[in-house]
Amino acid sequence: MPLKKKLRALLAVVALCVSTVLPHAVAFAQAASAPEAAPAAAPAGPTVTKETIDNPYGLEALWRGSDVVAKATLVILIIMSMGTWYIIITKIYEQYKVGRAANKADKEFWNAPSVKQGADRLKAGSPFRFIAETGLEATDKHTGMLEGVNILANAVKVGDAIRGGLTAALAGVAGVVEIRGMGLMLGVELVRDRECKVPAKEETLEVMELAREMGVLLGKGGLDGNVLRIKPPMCVTQADTDFALEVLDVAIGKVEK
Repeated sequence: MPLKKKLRALLAVVALCVSTVLPHAVAFAQAASAPEAAPAAAPAGPTVTKETIDNPYGLEALWRGSDVVAKATLVILIIMSMGTWYIIITKIYEQYKVGRAANKADKEFWNAPSVKQGADRLKAGSPFRFIAETGLEATDKHTGMLEGVNILANAVKVGDAIRGGLTAALAGVAGVVEIRGMGLMLGVELVRDRECKVPAKEETLEVMELAREMGVLLGKGGLDGNVLRIKPPMCVTQADTDFALEVLDVAIGKVEK
């Protein structure tokens, strides 16, 4: 093939390549050199407005719509509420302290050899120590009286005097069927009729009420509630016995009539 024809063929191939690639290269270059387009702006949303709603039941509305009396009442209620909460919290705390003191007393006081040593083991402000020390102080103050008076002998003596006085004073009363007991524990059984021994329940209550009005307290016992119980304290004196016998005689006499 002649050289001239080869050159023409080569030129034709080059021209074809140039005509094919050149437009794409130019377009690519233009695209690379062009400034980057800004992103589209987002559409503006709806405007949000904050709406304030007044609470007609709130404290502010209540305060603004109240007169002087209502405002004073509201202030008093607030103070009372604060005071109530203060009392509740204080009482809960005090109960907690008492509980701790009780636990300590249970562990230490009752295991002590004596009451004095047990009291010394407790804390100074403990209520249980106060009770123990008060009992010890009372014992010290009353030692002289206990040594000067024989309580047991006094109970036997006064008890015999009461029983003898009851027997003498009520011997002629038809409603008294029996006087029984020992020492300072005596009973007077009342009946409506000695022959059939119908229990005098209502009469017993009347005697108790009359004696109470005159200053003597009597008890009631028995299966039928018709026994007057006489149980004076062990420190009762002869003067107290004479007064009680007189009152009982008057009360039974009034009911008997």
